[in-house]
Amino acid sequence: MQFNYVRTESYMDSIDIEDVGNCYIQAFNDEGLEWLMHVQTSLGWTRVKTFGPFVCDTNSMNTSFSYMTHELEFKEKKLYKEINEFINNPKRNITQVFLVDEDTYLEKLNNIVV
Repeated sequence: MQFNYVRTESYMDSIDIEDVGNCYIQAFNDEGLEWLMHVQTSLGWTRVKTFGPFVCDTNSMNTSFSYMTHELEFKEKKLYKEINEFINNPKRNITQVFLVDEDTYLEKLNNIVV
């Protein structure tokens, strides 16, 4: 009987976000679900909004959908943690992450079927 040991965990991909205080993130998993995140900073305060999951290519919501928003004082370390937890949430199983522009982000939100 064989036993494995020295377990390692490694990341398969990465994304470079130059301005973590102002960005639009679109994330997908292999089950056809999509999430959006918007980070906006003004005058030292950052607002973080997350939406999802949507069913890809249909713009309809999944049976459980959440919209969360909160504000925090701008600190790059805290924003790193926020974005990292959004992308690496184990319940989402996200496999693809993209930076998108404001128009793409707003188009996705405007097309949601309630």
